[in-house]
Amino acid sequence: MVKLVSIAAILGAASAADPCNGVYTTQASCDADAACAWCKSAAVPSSCNTLANAKSLPPAVFACDKQEESGVHRAPIAFRPLNVSAYVASRKAQAAAALASGKTGTVAINDFENAQFYGMASVGTPAQDFEVIYDTGSSNLWVPNKKFGTHKVYDHSASSTYVANGTVFDIRYGSGPVSGVTSQDSVSVAGLVSPKQLFAEVNVTKGLGPAYSIGKFDGILGLGWGSISVNAMPTVFSNIVLSGVLDKPLFAFYLQEKAGILQKKSELILGGIDSSHYTGEIEYLDLKSESYWEVPLHGIRLADGGYLGTATSAVIDSGTSLMAGPTAAVKLLAKAAGATPFLNGEYLIDCTKDSPDIIIDLGTGSTNMTFTLTKADYEIVDGPICLFGFVGIDIPAPRGPLWILGDIFMRKYYSIFDYGNKRMGFALSA
Repeated sequence: MVKLVSIAAILGAASAADPCNGVYTTQASCDADAACAWCKSAAVPSSCNTLANAKSLPPAVFACDKQEESGVHRAPIAFRPLNVSAYVASRKAQAAAALASGKTGTVAINDFENAQFYGMASVGTPAQDFEVIYDTGSSNLWVPNKKFGTHKVYDHSASSTYVANGTVFDIRYGSGPVSGVTSQDSVSVAGLVSPKQLFAEVNVTKGLGPAYSIGKFDGILGLGWGSISVNAMPTVFSNIVLSGVLDKPLFAFYLQEKAGILQKKSELILGGIDSSHYTGEIEYLDLKSESYWEVPLHGIRLADGGYLGTATSAVIDSGTSLMAGPTAAVKLLAKAAGATPFLNGEYLIDCTKDSPDIIIDLGTGSTNMTFTLTKADYEIVDGPICLFGFVGIDIPAPRGPLWILGDIFMRKYYSIFDYGNKRMGFALSA
């Protein structure tokens, strides 16, 4: 037993009618008993009033007692007193260690006809899973809130983390508009969570045409920069970066054609780079702007000719299946490759005939990074007739003219989107 200084001088002597004989299960209930002269606690042997000031200590069960015959108050002490400052320091150290260790997240990317590359993302609590196109050419996340064919539907009434917003959402892709309403909910990508993510519940998808009606993806998750986000919504990736959990603030795409049994499958890795997915060294190029993943371009040419057109920018876009460029320049490429006009700026090419290599020179000034696409790289096979991998699209100034390096380019070249250093990295895919 430990002798404690009497608290009578502090609180005043207890009256003879002191009812200090009950058990108090909360600090407040003990404090409320003005006649209680002293308490013994699993946390701190002290007066109730003194204990009430120890806000940082864990809750305890209090018992009051009175020993008038001795005039002293005793309490058993069989514990090591809590050192609050040491506890806080320890917790901070643990959090810092967890942050320093970081982590990555990997999304398996599926391939539909070499035209759509999509993977899993989850919205809500409990999680509602959706197949989404991870699109570096846009910056918003949307999923449908009504039934479109076989596509999954987001039900906000089933999510405990849903918060209504109601702002009208309207985005325009190259194929057309998509619209709906803004909401907030928890979003998870490969175990990496953005807990209060603004996104869109979409109910109009006609702008996507048949690509959506027959496609395998339910929605789109934009990986572009926040400056082009509709309604200035923070992007999913920027929110994950701000959480501090990633090893590195970057992501990388490894895209392949339909994988065989022994072939590596396509994947998106967030927070790191997988060295098994490329050969040689990674070359980096600073971005021209923080909007699209836009890099400087010397030009696109045939091996034995000069640059076609005057475009000086190229956008790396995982959401575009083909390569896109100014219609006049694409027309010259198509003619040189032996391709014939088809529909909507597209061309068909004979699968059995040879066609020249197409050279892409990225960089500015003395910096030059050369990428070569052979006929096998830029044709999409469909029986005896193939689709030429370039399509004509005229993007007006001030954004254009520019080239869009889509999935055809990204299948051949491992692409690193370095958010932290505002640059793109490229290496030949393994």
